[in-house]
Amino acid sequence: MTIKSILQSLNITPKNTLFTLLFFTGLYLSVLEIELYRKTFIPLSIPLLIWILTGLFITPFFLKTLPDYLKTEIFIYQIAFNTITWGGIVTYLFMALNCYGARADNTSATLIATGSGYLAKGRYGCGEPYKEVYYSGLNKVLIFPCGTTIEETNTVTITLNKGLFNYDVIVDQKLSK
Repeated sequence: MTIKSILQSLNITPKNTLFTLLFFTGLYLSVLEIELYRKTFIPLSIPLLIWILTGLFITPFFLKTLPDYLKTEIFIYQIAFNTITWGGIVTYLFMALNCYGARADNTSATLIATGSGYLAKGRYGCGEPYKEVYYSGLNKVLIFPCGTTIEETNTVTITLNKGLFNYDVIVDQKLSK
């Protein structure tokens, strides 16, 4: 049995490999985008709409191609695939351009904490402490490194830059009394 015959029996073709790589790239970039979202004062609806609408917009272009790859003609699977793949890629690009293309104008703001707590502890990690703040019409959860004492603090001082798309990006955050 040759490698070529094994690949053919598993239906591994260059097109299938490309779709698989794109899917996992979109999934991975969606996870990375969450970290960028945590650093940006942007309504959740903006990246969420970009993610979903991109998937819906791309779906008609792959109506004939995807059923072969997905091995099903169920339309909702195609929408899910396109949303995760293309929505993840486009949303990450939007958030990355906003964050990494930010103007270095360093604006500071001291915000009163409206709440605090600890994230759920993972299997190997700690429950990261967080403070909830209100800034520019948005409630935001600011997450701090493990071991940070948050109980005796009432305010958070943040340093911001204006992002490429005008959404504020947090450069630095410090707790204060």
